[in-house]
Amino acid sequence: MKQGAPAQKIMVGMPMYGRSFTLKNMTQFDIGAEVMGGGHAGRYTQEEGFMAYYEVCDFLYEANTTLVWDNEQQVPFAYNGDQWIGFDDERSLGVKGDWLKTKGLGGVMIWSVDMDDFRGNCGTGKYPLLSSLNEMMSNYSVALTYEGPYENTGTLHGSSAKKDPNVISCDEADGHISYYEDKQDCTRYFMCEGERKHHMPCPVNLVFNAAQSVCDWPENVPGCETAISNPAAR
Repeated sequence: MKQGAPAQKIMVGMPMYGRSFTLKNMTQFDIGAEVMGGGHAGRYTQEEGFMAYYEVCDFLYEANTTLVWDNEQQVPFAYNGDQWIGFDDERSLGVKGDWLKTKGLGGVMIWSVDMDDFRGNCGTGKYPLLSSLNEMMSNYSVALTYEGPYENTGTLHGSSAKKDPNVISCDEADGHISYYEDKQDCTRYFMCEGERKHHMPCPVNLVFNAAQSVCDWPENVPGCETAISNPAAR
């Protein structure tokens, strides 16, 4: 967002899995402890250093497993012997959800539904993470800014609208790509992918040639001959 990305277009990834490690010293298990590598592969996912959330649930119920809540990072982790796993649960997802709402972000994406506790082994019902996210986001919405092709010329009732010729409206058939000049800036152009519009720059010292739909030398584009004030030697 510091680089200008619209907050409402950003989705926050929510994991339905954990990352596991093998501790070098079983007595040192805090976040940041030294490890020897990935943790043991999960029974079903069979990947070192990774467990689906339903496998995390099984791990939590093993004898001698200790569950810890880290107040600084607001996340849980668990350890048993030399095995350590960090993951998200309903509580930590709630913390992340509250944060994204204060930032006005677009919403959440998850990876992935089939890794949630679909059997209810963690004791909070089936699909606890998905259910928690659904409840958390059900009444959340963000205002979307629309760079539309119309300008209002009257009141709400009985108003008329006319198309602004300086605003590009993308309405091509899905999958079709087309290009349009930026009437305000010779060095930029619009690319339409179906209904999606992208404002693109030409490479340095070039301007957009609408007749050819390419970036070209300024002298080849009428009206843009002086758009580049100090062109580099060619």
